[in-house]
Amino acid sequence: MSEIKARTFGHTAAALIVFESTLAQRARAWETAECAQDIDAAERADIEALIPVQEAFFRDTCDINSRIDCMRMDIASLRRIAKASTAAAAAPNGANHFVTSYVDDLAEADDSNSAAPR
Repeated sequence: MSEIKARTFGHTAAALIVFESTLAQRARAWETAECAQDIDAAERADIEALIPVQEAFFRDTCDINSRIDCMRMDIASLRRIAKASTAAAAAPNGANHFVTSYVDDLAEADDSNSAAPR
């Protein structure tokens, strides 16, 4: 019988921090969209911001997931997984509390009624 590998999702947690750092800018793009071209640009920015998080999730789970399955993951699911994991264990130099609390904050802030699509 094989052992279940403990997952830390450190890559995913780190990518979520980067994703969230551009959230305000992307939300502004949605709020100020005035035409189809603006909407297309805002949608493209959201997709381009999500891809690195999906790729990070693939790095964390490549032994059990395919890249295509990881690319199907939405941001809310990735946040939940990172929150439920032991992402803090992978944080260097005592940053465990910061990563854990930041990922918790992201999961709580994941509001499906927000202006920017998730």
